[in-house]
Amino acid sequence: MNKILVTGVDGFIGSNFCKILLEDRFTTDIVGVVFRDNPNKETNLKVFGINKNIKKEECSLSDREEVFSLIKKYKPKRIYHFAAQAIVKNAQINPYFTFYNNFLSTLNLLEATRTYNKNIECFYYHSSDKVYGDVIDAETNCPYKIGEPYATSKIVSDALCLSYKETYNLPIIVGRSCNVYGPGDFNKRVIPNTIKEILKNGTATIYEGDDLMVRQYIYVDDLCKIIIGLYEHLGSNAFNQPWNIAPKKDVVSTEFIVKKLVEIGKRILGKKIKIIKKKKEGVIKEIQKQSLSTSFPYYEYTTLEDGLEKSFLWYIKHNERT
Repeated sequence: MNKILVTGVDGFIGSNFCKILLEDRFTTDIVGVVFRDNPNKETNLKVFGINKNIKKEECSLSDREEVFSLIKKYKPKRIYHFAAQAIVKNAQINPYFTFYNNFLSTLNLLEATRTYNKNIECFYYHSSDKVYGDVIDAETNCPYKIGEPYATSKIVSDALCLSYKETYNLPIIVGRSCNVYGPGDFNKRVIPNTIKEILKNGTATIYEGDDLMVRQYIYVDDLCKIIIGLYEHLGSNAFNQPWNIAPKKDVVSTEFIVKKLVEIGKRILGKKIKIIKKKKEGVIKEIQKQSLSTSFPYYEYTTLEDGLEKSFLWYIKHNERT
């Protein structure tokens, strides 16, 4: 069976991706790259019950020699690269680490693959809608727009993958997704933050300007299945272009998301939830309005209402980690 290497396997998307791979029996031969200094490494894998199904390798992807050794050891048929510093606020606080980590990890994997893994079938890089900046219904041929450090770090890595594809004819797929949500996300983002606050305090906070922050949201299971299907169903045609991964709808404001979670919380918990309005402290530079023109209009996406409810129920069950 073909060996698959997944970076960021201990993170939100990487762990969900492996769960789907194993549940749908695409493979049982997964090598998961975990970040050595992550204090919560393997936690999501244990929560999902797949910790023992994955061969784990601790590796600093920004270390060239470690990455080269990893690729030479396993020579994976497919690589799915999810590892990144992915929090916009953290990127603005520590831009050096964000650029260093996000760029070098991608460069090292590409160069190791080019040099030592001639038989690779597919290298998937997980990019972001942030590469387009403030654009509604962005097409895949829209130009990059330089912005805050996280977005720019994704632009650099995105362009690096396309360069290696064009120059060395590597079988690279670039997927640019909208905001992802669902089980296993314990990062400081609006959906897990709001659910945690509701469960802990019975309140939900709406910040000044949340009504102006318009985003698109995709449930994590849908994202993972589309990524798997890119190569499984399209084969070499998947290498022809970048792909926008987003539902046709679900373009809503941050305020809408918070109010919808309050509505869901009232229904599930059977109690009142107070909405608190605040001014943002330590305001960071953020994209205001953004959405993608999806490359997959016919996929049957989980509705935002259903996805948020599934997420809420999951966080209730795993409340000890919140």
